[in-house]
This record gives sequence, C-alpha cells and structure tokens, in this order.
Amino acid sequence: MLNSSAKGRRLVQIARKLLEARGYRVEIAQNAVRWWKDKKTDALQPRSVHHDLFTLWDLLWCREDGVLGLAQVTTKENLSHRRTKILADGFPLTPHCWILAYVGGRGAHFRLYRPPFEAWEEIVK
Repeated sequence: MLNSSAKGRRLVQIARKLLEARGYRVEIAQNAVRWWKDKKTDALQPRSVHHDLFTLWDLLWCREDGVLGLAQVTTKENLSHRRTKILADGFPLTPHCWILAYVGGRGAHFRLYRPPFEAWEEIVK
C-alpha cells in the first residue's frame, strides 16, 4: 500500500502522461531544498521536499496554440479540500487553472474541474 505522498506522486505522473498523450507539454513542480537543524548535532542538513508551484499547483502545461495552464492533481475524496485551499488563496484563476480529480476503481479516470471547481465538465481518460 502506498503512503499518501507516494500515491500523490503516482497520480501526478499518470496525469502528466494523459496530458502529454493529448499533445500538451507538461512540467511537474520540482522538489525544493530546505535546511533543517539536526536534533543531535544542531548542524543544518539539506532535505529535498515537495514544492507546489505558487503553493497550489502540481503541473504547468502548455498547448500547441500557446495557451498555458496549471493543474492540481488530487483524489475525488480530497477535491473539496483542494478547492477550498485554491479559492481561499486568492490566486488569479483562469479557465486554464484545473483540478484533476482521480476517481479510482474498475473504470479509473480523472475528472477535470475548472474554476469555480463546482462541477466537472469532462472526463479525462
């Protein structure tokens, strides 16, 4: 069984492959280096930690026609939390700021939500 961060990374990779298969160019938010104090020695130690774009987005995507967008990848169960976080942030949203919510099971797929993220418009398979 995957822990939540491993599951999240796996879903981001699946979403990336789906978008690339549709002709999008996709970049995943890179990890950032943070310095932590070692409890035993008080020395600073570098650690690689997950880092979202603008603290909200997992993916940056671009279409052939030059349209740029951002996507947050999550599960259907965490959709409400992600929606609340994005809307509360005050980030300037466009129709190209998406939440891709993974719906697991036999017919596993992503639902694409556009602002204000209240209903899905299409299914990304």
